[in-house]
Amino acid sequence: MKKTLKIKTYKKKYRKLNQNKIILLFTGVIIILSNSCAEKKINPYPKNISAKLMEYILEIKNKNSLVKPLKGTGFLEIYSEKGLNTYNLAFASDGQKKFRIEILAPTGLPVLKIAFDGKKIYFSENNSKVKSYKKPEKILKKFLGFKIKPEILAFLLTGKTPLIEYDSGFVDIKNNLRELVLFNSLKKVSEKIIYSQPQNFKQIIFYKDNKKKYFINIKKNRAFVISSIKNNARITFFKSFSMEIKNINNNKLFILTR
Repeated sequence: MKKTLKIKTYKKKYRKLNQNKIILLFTGVIIILSNSCAEKKINPYPKNISAKLMEYILEIKNKNSLVKPLKGTGFLEIYSEKGLNTYNLAFASDGQKKFRIEILAPTGLPVLKIAFDGKKIYFSENNSKVKSYKKPEKILKKFLGFKIKPEILAFLLTGKTPLIEYDSGFVDIKNNLRELVLFNSLKKVSEKIIYSQPQNFKQIIFYKDNKKKYFINIKKNRAFVISSIKNNARITFFKSFSMEIKNINNNKLFILTR
């Protein structure tokens, strides 16, 4: 009996030792991976970026740093076979991570509220109980019609230019157009930023796996419109009282005034 008890206690100790080794090894791997990922994100000066492109990137970052929190109004547009439905909205953003958007009824009262605190997204419809979600992109897709990271939306609401990933890239200048093409570490296009100098117009196009996801048009730093490539939903935020919008489906030009 004593021998069998000794064998059992030895087996238990051996199992615990093995479990501890596995936990330590697993923790070590996670730390190494997280450190490597953090270094990849933190590096602001990739080796593959030319001096000219880096000059433009630093110019964008400098302008972003001068932007302050902002409140404003705008429209949410849903285009269907019946026509274009437009809803008033109000927004506020700190320009970093946090934002709040409210869709307004004709009376001016909010019928839908959506907010992001940097971690969770909060959603309420017709003054119903506020629900929180850990996956903000899914809720934003329901709200906008396409996926967008909440941090990018917070940037855009205050007029900042998001820089997703730039492991390499190039600058193309033709006539009055200046185009910045940025690639990720997998050598795939992540973003294009196009400037038109005389009209003071800027277009930012976001890519995933070399395919266009959505784009943003900004005119005279007064307003911008986010448009999806495949879907019909558009959301337009105003800092001023007018904005030109292209309809994705048939390329008609809508002039919205306020």
